[in-house]
Amino acid sequence: HQVVAEGILAALGQWEKGYIAHQADNAFKASAGLLPMPEPLTNNRYEHSQWLQNHNFEGIVTQCFEMDTHPKLDVKDIFSRGFVGKHLGDKIQFQLPPCKSIAIQYRRTIHQPAPAVSVWVDGEAWQGLLDGNFDETWGDALVLTTIAMALSDTSHSLELEITACPEVVATPFYLVSVIMS
Repeated sequence: HQVVAEGILAALGQWEKGYIAHQADNAFKASAGLLPMPEPLTNNRYEHSQWLQNHNFEGIVTQCFEMDTHPKLDVKDIFSRGFVGKHLGDKIQFQLPPCKSIAIQYRRTIHQPAPAVSVWVDGEAWQGLLDGNFDETWGDALVLTTIAMALSDTSHSLELEITACPEVVATPFYLVSVIMS
């Protein structure tokens, strides 16, 4: 058994050295642009995603949602450049360029109560509610929610409206961004 095991280990060692040399050679060729990229097997639905906030998108109509204009201080400053809604009936609309999927990033807060938002895509109600209240105690959460997938590759309208709101709001609803692909 020992002789067979030593033979197998020797063969694996030779194979490993050759494999590592082959990988290093391919890595060098790829970094120099010498290896062509293989054609993808499937389409990547998120390959051309766009992250829309108030500083980089013009197709926004606000009805009482306010733009958060404080500058982003660093990568950890995730609640900036978004939109703030405080009252029942506050709305914001986006006229989106052609896309096939839409997602929303928003804040869920531990400082309650906070409003909740209903969503419409092309006039059709989304079956859910974006609740600004977070049931944990460790801090606010940045939530990513997919609103629509497999849409026709045409322009779309997205509307958000505060439809559930307490009389006294401790923290307003914070829409961080819309992500479209």
